[in-house]
Amino acid sequence: MQKRVKELMGQTLDEKFRETWTTMTYEDLKKFTTHFARLLIKDCADTAYRFDGLTLGQGYTVAKHLRKHFEVE
Repeated sequence: MQKRVKELMGQTLDEKFRETWTTMTYEDLKKFTTHFARLLIKDCADTAYRFDGLTLGQGYTVAKHLRKHFEVE
């Protein structure tokens, strides 16, 4: 798995579950996947946005559409 994905998974576990992640319930798993997906989409959108540098070109448009489509702010 890509290094950044592993980092985002670790961040999700740290932020949402701390030391209880080994005893996750079904509800915990749902929270985990939701938070992880939001971090992943946000990271993708941020990467697209940075692609443009200081301009508001295609990267900005892609980032905006990713955030809107996945309802991530």
